[in-house]
Amino acid sequence: MIKPEFRSSVARSVLVGVVISLWSCGNSTTEPAPQPTPVATSISLSASSVSLTSLGETAQLTGTVRDQTGAAMASATIAWTSSSTDIVTVSGGGVVASVANGNATITATSGSARATAAITVTQVPTAIVFSSDSIVMPGPGDTVTVGWSATDARGSETPDVSVSWASADEAVATVSAGGLLTSNASGETDVTATIDGSSITQALSVIVEEAELVEPDGGNVTLEGGTITMEFPSGALGEPVFIGAEPAVDLPSLPAPITGASFDFSPDGITFDEPVLLTIEYDPEALPEGVPEAELQLHKLIDGEWFLVEGSEVDVEGNSVSGSITGFSVYGAIRVMTVTTETLPDGTQGSEYASTTLSATGGTDARSWALASGELPSGLELATNGVLAGTPTVSGTHTFVVDVTSGGQSAQKELSLSIAATPDAISLSETELTFASIADTAQLVATVTDVNDEVIPDAAVTWTSSDPDVATVNPTGLVTSVGNGDATITVEAGSANRTASVTVSQVAASITLSSTDLTLASVGDTSTVTATVLDALGETMSGATVTGASSDTDVATVSAAGLVTSVADGTATITATSGSASATANVTVEEAFFLA
Repeated sequence: MIKPEFRSSVARSVLVGVVISLWSCGNSTTEPAPQPTPVATSISLSASSVSLTSLGETAQLTGTVRDQTGAAMASATIAWTSSSTDIVTVSGGGVVASVANGNATITATSGSARATAAITVTQVPTAIVFSSDSIVMPGPGDTVTVGWSATDARGSETPDVSVSWASADEAVATVSAGGLLTSNASGETDVTATIDGSSITQALSVIVEEAELVEPDGGNVTLEGGTITMEFPSGALGEPVFIGAEPAVDLPSLPAPITGASFDFSPDGITFDEPVLLTIEYDPEALPEGVPEAELQLHKLIDGEWFLVEGSEVDVEGNSVSGSITGFSVYGAIRVMTVTTETLPDGTQGSEYASTTLSATGGTDARSWALASGELPSGLELATNGVLAGTPTVSGTHTFVVDVTSGGQSAQKELSLSIAATPDAISLSETELTFASIADTAQLVATVTDVNDEVIPDAAVTWTSSDPDVATVNPTGLVTSVGNGDATITVEAGSANRTASVTVSQVAASITLSSTDLTLASVGDTSTVTATVLDALGETMSGATVTGASSDTDVATVSAAGLVTSVADGTATITATSGSASATANVTVEEAFFLA
């Protein structure tokens, strides 16, 4: 049994030890070991491989940089590169984009740490695209190969794809394994292309028109239930051709065509070696109000405008128009109004435009004019009576279409109007020129702007110099220094002008001496050395200050005027100085002795 006195003593000892230990810890001078600087040691990527199935497809790669302790380095930057940018590109943010089929490696780098991702680009076809929305065949026995391509999800053509073909109605048209269509009878059907090994399919509408075959030896053709007749002379065609026609669509709304009297003939664009007589019948009841049959003619549609077929005739009794044609296009029985104004007078920006009245033929006397498309120069207006007037505020060439209506008929015409710019301000490439030599040059460039601060290209300007004895300027703004002094170059365009100051102050660049080696035969002998000061371009500087100095005044001296005087036998160097330029002459004094 432990006595209480002993336990108390032990407790006191432990308490003292703890206090001493705590005191020691609180007064320790030992510092904690410093942490190592983080160094990029590894990179982990969001994906080690990516597959792209269409061109232009993108994928985002991200990377986590870790230091030597495995901790993520949030502020570390990653550089991204592609092993083949012809196949795959990568942005600075790790966005991968496909360019072509193939394989490439994307490398992420941060310091000495690297990581890679394998990228595979293999286009997968997702659609079939035909070269046209439909195919129109002129008649039975015709053939045509269907143009098509397979595309990926982003619309890029996919190579090395094969398809199978089928026709919904082989009585109308058949299709070969290679996509060759053969028309068998007039009518409509669909041909279908299916990508082999897939369910991707696309149908194409095929129309076989009702047409008549005309041989090279000629013949007559009747189409549209007798509304159209054509007489082909022998030699008009060089080979058998299917001739067809259908009611024309998408005709210009103005002038209004006669219903049922305009047709689109096929083959489109064919030309004849001999003229073909075309006759089109019309329904008198379909004529617009106020249009007499006697004014109808056969017309050809070219680029959206009706043009009279030369020599055409109208048969009022037979309700038909006819004329000789030399090729196929859209033809119809039309009475066309014509805008006869060919050109418009030019105008000037900021000046009142010369009032001009537009003119037309056809229709009735009551005509109404309007702008159909495009824009008039700002400040000009076209009145309903055809008067064009106002004050243009902008320059340039303006193209627009005018429309005239009368009695239900209309005509349109494209016109152009040029407005010359009015110069308002001029800026110069330089406003201060300094020349250190005569015959030096500097090119000034003037930029002319109008009241709208728009640059006037090729604006006509004139250049002048206030003092041609100091500087001249040619018609293109080339300034040439002529003499020392100050001058002002002025450029003008209309009432606008701008100036540039010119200072010509020659700077000595070199000195030539009249003699560079002098020999004086006796003490007190003299010789004058003339110094000519030249600028950087070799032009003489009249009145330039020249100072002279002798390397040994005990042998020879030189005056300010260049007079060299011998003092004693020996050699010396005379130096002429002007500004930073200098030149030297060698002087030899050799006193002669004569024997008695």
